[in-house]
Amino acid sequence: HPRLREAAALLEQDRPEAAAKLLQSYLKNRRGDPNALYLSAEAALREGQRDLAQEPLEQCVASSPEFAPARLSYASSCKVREGQSWSSARPKPC
Repeated sequence: HPRLREAAALLEQDRPEAAAKLLQSYLKNRRGDPNALYLSAEAALREGQRDLAQEPLEQCVASSPEFAPARLSYASSCKVREGQSWSSARPKPC
């Protein structure tokens, strides 16, 4: 969807607040869209709002359990809630 591509581009441009606004509007009509939920969570994480990322990640994983990036972000966010730092909760690249 063009609006999701625009939101992803905004995130690439390090403009998470603009992406979050676009996604909030998009999700009003498409509440369960897993791609939009994931991008919304990523925007919140990039703004440093981990608590706001939790709900869209939960919804995304519940509706699309095969969506690996969402599962990874959700698992990492759960680790952070358990007291680990965000950097230690995210796996290191090989």
